[in-house]
Amino acid sequence: MRYKLGTDFIIPEPDDVEIISISFDLLKTKFQPSLIDNLNFTLDGFEPLLKFANLGSQFIVDLNSLAGNKFIIHCLGASSYLHYRSRNDDEIEYQTWGILRLKTDNGNILIRKETTADKLVQFFKKTELDFEEDLQFSKSFYVLADDKIKAASLLNFQFRNAIAEIDIPDFAIIIKNKTLLIGNGNLIDVRTPLAIAKFLNKIN
Repeated sequence: MRYKLGTDFIIPEPDDVEIISISFDLLKTKFQPSLIDNLNFTLDGFEPLLKFANLGSQFIVDLNSLAGNKFIIHCLGASSYLHYRSRNDDEIEYQTWGILRLKTDNGNILIRKETTADKLVQFFKKTELDFEEDLQFSKSFYVLADDKIKAASLLNFQFRNAIAEIDIPDFAIIIKNKTLLIGNGNLIDVRTPLAIAKFLNKIN
């Protein structure tokens, strides 16, 4: 559900808690998840997406406590979506994001479904990273990177195939150096955490 900004500290309503609980049970069918209090690293650079996270309770799920590099986080976010949907500036809601700590610094990378506008931009200015050996991926996804050599090295066939198999709508993947964030800014539901977890497991 949606919450109004201005509250001192937001405690999730029972409906949101139930969704998070059911999604945790679904994660247990494929992983060994555990709830943790905090991440052991900072999410520098992701403030525009996570700027409301500290206004309420956060639910952080470690998907593999031994590795300590794959997480699902349910936290408050703005009721404004990544794909040009309606915006309510005074409302926030619980959203789900996946986090993966990568082994190498990969610069800044954005990956999302390609739109008609993206295709038109390419007629005037070459900004996108394309993969000549994987034209279907390049037709389907829009990739921007400040270091195309690092990005091309990271986005090998296995990584690209895992992206193509992601089963959630309108997702975006943002990579800042050694941290990957994936989500779509939508209201929480029971199936998105498992879909994200499967993707993180494939690329790790």
